[in-house]
Amino acid sequence: MATECQDFQIEEATITAIHEAFSQNHPTCTQLVDYYLNRIETLNPILRAVVEVNPDARDLAKLLDEEREKARENGGVLGALHGIPVLVKDTIGTKDKMGTTAGSYALMGSVVAREATVVERLRKAGAVIMGKASLSEWYKIRSIDHLPNGWCARAGQGVEKTNEYGQDGFIEAEEMHGNEEEIAKIVEKLDILCKEGFEKMMKENELDAMVTPGTKAIPVMAIGGYPGITVPAGYDENGIPFGMLFCGLKGTEPKLIEIGYGFEQSTLARKPPLFDSSEWHED
Repeated sequence: MATECQDFQIEEATITAIHEAFSQNHPTCTQLVDYYLNRIETLNPILRAVVEVNPDARDLAKLLDEEREKARENGGVLGALHGIPVLVKDTIGTKDKMGTTAGSYALMGSVVAREATVVERLRKAGAVIMGKASLSEWYKIRSIDHLPNGWCARAGQGVEKTNEYGQDGFIEAEEMHGNEEEIAKIVEKLDILCKEGFEKMMKENELDAMVTPGTKAIPVMAIGGYPGITVPAGYDENGIPFGMLFCGLKGTEPKLIEIGYGFEQSTLARKPPLFDSSEWHED
């Protein structure tokens, strides 16, 4: 497995820069995927950011390299993300050899009915789905240690730390037996809260976005299906990165991306992460 992509500087490279490098085969998509697989293998035992690696990632990369060669010969048009490796959050369904578990052992082996729309669009654009990224809810629960069936689990961690954190929420959910009428009332109440709360605030004040530090407002957005984008905002006193969340009404994704980009360009808050393994230690 290649660990270097010759003279190409991968860290902080843009998609445009990667495509320009692809045009000269320095690196190829396969070499780039190999590089990232090596980085995951090196860093993940400590960071535990990747729940699972796509076992078909290298084969997909080879196919994309072949597509690029054919496009050179016949002048074909390639997708905007052709050959770009992408990790998706482990709540996003992929219809492949990977699972969709939200990082939870309880959902290991589950099969999604179809791929998420965002994954379909990523594949159509030519991206390589490299694997599944962990969630903050299950951080450090699962890692890249492979089980025979291809799934990954962190050995010796009683799997979801149930003894440490309890199961109150799961038990309460299991004991709920709401009928259709009760469920309809709950949905109606949530709809009213959205319209009289977030939507009313946004419309009456003619706001483009609601801005909050961190991610605590995400549940409010999720209830109403409102879009939001989080961009880097700096580091706290412990060196932990945090973001700024921009939320809007349905259909305002373009505006939120514009605002988020403007924030990034004006603050330049994001800094490349530093990986000094000599300072790391496992819990």
